[in-house]
Amino acid sequence: MTVLAKPSPMLSGKIRNTAAIASAVAFAKDLINTPANDMTPADLCKAAYSLKGKNLSITVLEKKDARKLGMGAYLAVARGSHEPPKFMIIEYKGSRKPPIALIGKSITFDSGGLSLKPSDGMEKMKYDMAGGQLCSEH
Repeated sequence: MTVLAKPSPMLSGKIRNTAAIASAVAFAKDLINTPANDMTPADLCKAAYSLKGKNLSITVLEKKDARKLGMGAYLAVARGSHEPPKFMIIEYKGSRKPPIALIGKSITFDSGGLSLKPSDGMEKMKYDMAGGQLCSEH
């Protein structure tokens, strides 16, 4: 990016914010556009760990952890896959101000209703993962 203007704290802040948003959108699009057989729960966890830093912690609950917590419905859905389930908890602790966040579920491939959906939209079922992307603004 080349900026043809006199630098100011406000402009620098807006550029940093815009660059962070653009980077996050590109990262999310790369995840969503990855073929479902290449974006397993373990792969999604690896991608999340790549973001881990001083202000971002990631905890992954394995199948045995979910069992201990009584997450029966979650485990029942996960039985439909040969991949072991991974339940990620991502916590941001980096700002004195509360972040603005969009929170959603992220499933690496459609978890149910396969026989209820029309075949012409089947390739788009991998977009179920898109609900788990997080955006924050300070």
